[in-house]
Amino acid sequence: MFTLPILQQDQMTRLSKVSASDQEQCEIHNSSSEGVLDRAALIKEHAYSLDQINISGATDHEKLAYYRACNGDVKKAEQRLQATLNWRQERNVDKLLKDPKMLQKEGEMRRILWYDYLGPDKHGRPVLVERVGRWNVNQVLSTIYHDDKNKTDDDPAANSGDDSRTLCEFQDLHIMSCETLLQMSREQSNNNKPSNNMLDDRGQVVIMDLAGLRPWHLRRKLASAFGRIAKVDSDHYPDTLAHIWIVNAPCLFRALCKMVQHFLDPDTVGKFHVSSTVPKELVECVGEDCLPEELLGKRKGIFPYNESGRISGFPRPV
Repeated sequence: MFTLPILQQDQMTRLSKVSASDQEQCEIHNSSSEGVLDRAALIKEHAYSLDQINISGATDHEKLAYYRACNGDVKKAEQRLQATLNWRQERNVDKLLKDPKMLQKEGEMRRILWYDYLGPDKHGRPVLVERVGRWNVNQVLSTIYHDDKNKTDDDPAANSGDDSRTLCEFQDLHIMSCETLLQMSREQSNNNKPSNNMLDDRGQVVIMDLAGLRPWHLRRKLASAFGRIAKVDSDHYPDTLAHIWIVNAPCLFRALCKMVQHFLDPDTVGKFHVSSTVPKELVECVGEDCLPEELLGKRKGIFPYNESGRISGFPRPV
């Protein structure tokens, strides 16, 4: 499950000082919303450099991802890719999607974090949607940390070393989500029909629906937990995000995004799209066939918007 960094209370306090007129202008729509990365062309362009990444069994697409993540530094790319391969072995990553107990737990987590896989978009990229504003934060914290429900952020035990152990399973469930998206990215289009638009076979599209987001989502322990899985993404799943659409965003959240984008590189900024509504650009980017009607798509009764509906069949048996 992918999720946005949770704002701390002091950040919300600072944002509350932003004028209403400024907040209303904090929509972020990037002109590159329909851009599709042609990885095959990039592999040809950087073939010599990728050949210098001497790691047995690594694909050109994996080499390219780490090469891009390291800004063209071949040595660093090789070191990071090797570190990921070692991490995968130590963590038994390849076994997670074959573990019936973990698959059951991941399915249960979808009804707590309210996320699911929508399948491939019109370009063949897998799409994930998560209804962050729908979270019951106490339930999320209890599930992540296996906490006593009466424990608070101010409790000394809330920041004890036991957290590392309780977070391990949560990280495994997140790893399963990352692996599922990578597995889906090898599918070519809706209904498994061949597609000539399959240029970016690593990129993924994430939709975060913030409708219902409230100040009580701003918990220190929640930020800590998702900070740890964000590090997993950064270290071991680089160059996978094609676009992230943040829809139905409250005005204060939009103001923060507007402030933060000035500190990000242009490539990263071009992947983020923030709106107070569900913008038509989202449909133009991914296509209406994969989207639920709540996101201006054609599909009806789709989980997680139909909360009693069936979750998707992803990951498929391997």
